[in-house]
Order: sequence, then structure tokens, then C-alpha cells
Amino acid sequence: MLEGGTREKALHTMREQTQRMEGLVKQLLTLSRIEAAPVLAMNDKSMCR
Repeated sequence: MLEGGTREKALHTMREQTQRMEGLVKQLLTLSRIEAAPVLAMNDKSMCR
């Protein structure tokens, strides 16, 4: 088992890294949704009505 101060430092580092990982996963999911979205033609005349 880790001693008090060492344990708290380790828990803090784990929390930080977990939050960082969560942010990266969210960014990857957003990128995946963007890449999966249908491409709109910018010169599509139906969009100009």
C-alpha cells in the first residue's frame, strides 16, 4: 500500500490522466461523426432556393 502523501499524489495523477483520456475520446468521437456525415456539394442548386 502507498503511504498518505504518495497515495494522494498517485490518485491526483490518475484523475488528471482519466480526464485527459476522456477529452481525447470525445474528440475522436466528434471526428468520427464529422467523417461519417454525408458530404454536401457546395454547388447544389437545391440548396439555393
